[in-house]
This record gives sequence, structure tokens and C-alpha cells, in this order.
Amino acid sequence: MSISLKTVAAALLLGGNAMAMAMAANDGQIRQ
Repeated sequence: MSISLKTVAAALLLGGNAMAMAMAANDGQIRQ
């Protein structure tokens, strides 16, 4: 149980990081 909870938490963290990076990349392209 705790292992799957950790896996879900890790997936959410990775997903959030990827989305933040994509948003930052989009902002950079728009500003240029």
C-alpha cells in the first residue's frame, strides 16, 4: 500500500515538473 502511494506521489511530482518545464519553455518562446 505505501509503495503504491509513493509511486503515485512520484508520478505526480514528475508530471508537475514536466508541465512546469513546458510552461516555462512556452513563455520563453512567446517572449522571443
